[in-house]
Amino acid sequence: MSLRQKQIKKTKGSLRTLVFLPLLNVPTETFVRDHIEKLPGEVIAVTGRTPSFYYSLVYALYRSPLYLLRLFARVCVRFLPPHLGYKDEDLLAEELIDARPDVVLAEFGSSGIQLLRLCQEARLPLVVHFHGHDASAEEAISNDVYRPLFEYASSLIVVSKVMAKALQRLGASTKKIQLIPYGVSIEKYRNRTFPETRRFLTVGRFVEKKGMLQALRAFHRLLGKYPHATLTMIGEGPLRPSCERFVAAHGLQGKVHFLGECTHEDVLVAYRNADCFLQHSVRASNGDSEGQPVAILEAAAAGLPIISTRHAGIPEAIKHNKAGFLVAEHDVEGMARAMEILFTDPKRALGWGKAAHAHIKKYYSQEVQIRQLNASLEAAATRSPKKRAA
Repeated sequence: MSLRQKQIKKTKGSLRTLVFLPLLNVPTETFVRDHIEKLPGEVIAVTGRTPSFYYSLVYALYRSPLYLLRLFARVCVRFLPPHLGYKDEDLLAEELIDARPDVVLAEFGSSGIQLLRLCQEARLPLVVHFHGHDASAEEAISNDVYRPLFEYASSLIVVSKVMAKALQRLGASTKKIQLIPYGVSIEKYRNRTFPETRRFLTVGRFVEKKGMLQALRAFHRLLGKYPHATLTMIGEGPLRPSCERFVAAHGLQGKVHFLGECTHEDVLVAYRNADCFLQHSVRASNGDSEGQPVAILEAAAAGLPIISTRHAGIPEAIKHNKAGFLVAEHDVEGMARAMEILFTDPKRALGWGKAAHAHIKKYYSQEVQIRQLNASLEAAATRSPKKRAA
């Protein structure tokens, strides 16, 4: 496969980095796109899959605005083989040889596993960036699958202290674990300056760990006292039909608006038009947990007060009773009470929003995050087995 068939980006910098990820241009993986676009030097993005026509068709149907087509796609997904479209090792080896990288950045632990043997044989330094599911879900961390990867990798990037502890429990050396939280471009976000608390917003995939139905239930409780509130829900996923049925069963049409999958530009507009951000993140039944929800960082950067849960890295980004309000996982009543507090005290909401913006600006700058990640990649390239052997 020639380099023309890969995504390549060149900017100032001497490092040649191969970013390896499952699929290109996944809408919800903005953090991966930022790495590809903003890491200095030459960045070559290579995917671990070559989607078949069947896979591509199902994915297109899944994103359809028509409910029946989305439903059909969800049925089809059940019959897709789990490794459909995965590239064989010969093809991946050819791509590694063609790319001639100084260092490899594997996005997700599963990508690191897929490349491990090839990097060992090519004596290429490997940095693995964990994001959430790959450090928590039972199917991802069973059978000591990561131990050889932990041993070979130059460094292991995590986005929260909770994730760092998770990797330590799996056998990773603390010396290799590096905490680099996600970052946001503060200049994109307009800090809100008006004290309103009627318009609530959620952004994320409709999957179990995002807790969309719990947030919806909390909003329903708020409406009993404050019928003028509205909730906008952005995103797609297998649990959206459950939320839509809840809305229909409780007569919430006109109060809850489903916008589906939106462009990042549309999401920025949604932040500007909202008054408070909700996310009821929970540990899923299979153990899947968040890393550090980017939507929460973005909403905080936009000056929105945050109502969320004490889950994964969220308490590190949102200080309880200062920049928002955090409740226990599955505490729907607690989330409803927090929403009521902000609804009845707009000045507090405005103050929390300002504090949220200031905290993100100070500790979650994308510029700092990219600089730290690049430093980790440069250090790995310097310590590469090839250079040590030279």
